[in-house]
Amino acid sequence: LLRNDYASQIIYEDDTKEWLAIGCDFGGVAGREGRGASGLVVARSTHDPRRGLSVMGNARQLGGFAEMHEDPCLIFDAGAKKWRLATCCLNGFHTELFEADTWDGPFTKIAGPTKDDSTGVLIQKIGDTRYVFSGSKAGPMLVYSYPDLKSLGELKLNLSQHGPQGALRTWPNVFPLPAGFPY
Repeated sequence: LLRNDYASQIIYEDDTKEWLAIGCDFGGVAGREGRGASGLVVARSTHDPRRGLSVMGNARQLGGFAEMHEDPCLIFDAGAKKWRLATCCLNGFHTELFEADTWDGPFTKIAGPTKDDSTGVLIQKIGDTRYVFSGSKAGPMLVYSYPDLKSLGELKLNLSQHGPQGALRTWPNVFPLPAGFPY
C-alpha cells in the first residue's frame, strides 16, 4: 500500500549495513483502513532512502503495544545494551518509554505515561546525560529525565516556539553544538 506514514526516524545500522525506519501509521485513522493497533510501522532497506522516493521493504506493523502510539524516537542505549523507544501514547497524549533487545521489538514499557500532555518526543544526549524532550498542547517544550521520565520542567528558549496564533502541538528538535559555536 502507498500510505502517508510520516513522523519517521531513519537509522543506519553499521553492523548489518541496513537502513532501519520507524514511523507513524497515519495511513488510516483510529483503526479504519487497516491502521495497525500500535500506530507504528517498521521497515528496513539496503538502499539509502535519504534522497528521492524510496520504497523500504520488510515493512510491518510494530506489535506488542496495548494502545496506539505516534511520534517515535528510537535509540540504541549502549550502557543498557537495549534499544529504547520513546513515543506518544494516543490515549490522552502522554510520553512513554519502551525497551527491546532488537530494534523492531518486541518492546516492553519501562516508564510513563507522563502526567503532562505531550507529543513529538525526542531522546537526546547533552554532555553525558540523556533527556527526553516533548512538545505539549499547552505550549511549553517539556523536559524529562531518562530513562524514568520524571518531569524536569520546561525547556527555556530565547524565542517563542509558537506563532502569533498561540500554542500548537510542537516537536522539539534539540541538538548539542560545541562550545563557542557561532549560531
